[in-house]
Amino acid sequence: MDSFKFLTSLRSELIIQIQGIENAGYSLWWDNSTSNYITRRELTKILKKYIEFASVHGVLIVTRHCDCPNKRHPEYPTSNRYGQSIPYLSKEYIWEGRQLYQGKRFCTCPCSSHNPETEHHVIDDFVFKKGSDLNLCRAIALVLSDIANALANSGDRQPRSGIREYLLRALLTLHDAILPEPIELYIASKLNRNN
Repeated sequence: MDSFKFLTSLRSELIIQIQGIENAGYSLWWDNSTSNYITRRELTKILKKYIEFASVHGVLIVTRHCDCPNKRHPEYPTSNRYGQSIPYLSKEYIWEGRQLYQGKRFCTCPCSSHNPETEHHVIDDFVFKKGSDLNLCRAIALVLSDIANALANSGDRQPRSGIREYLLRALLTLHDAILPEPIELYIASKLNRNN
């Protein structure tokens, strides 16, 4: 999937989600709005799908395991979904410090093949392949982060405005990435031509 199709396809899916997110009705009998758990399910599918597609464009997610019960745990062993060895701060990739997630997760720490699954602190870093279009990579990372933040705001009984806010910001980022120039530059050039 080329970058234009990636961006426009993701844009279309986010628009569908935004259109379905309405504030809950005042009466349980008349509430036709989409429940947060349905929105959460759909956004989870979208996030997983586009994380996979993003790797084609040079955006990878590498998980740093900050701690685990293993007494010989070294600093930041890493894991990823791509089956590649990507050590922390590997020179083959660009590490800008952008993160998709930071917190506790129940998983196996890669510091030893004998480790059982445990709950420990992890950081999901965005890592860019060298030679990739960095502007595109940064835009994709921002959009995926906003989808993840929308998911974090989609818990039961949470206001839907938080979900919409992040999805709308993701949409604005996508628009700037799709257009041949950012909208602010376009507006400035039009204003300068009219003066």
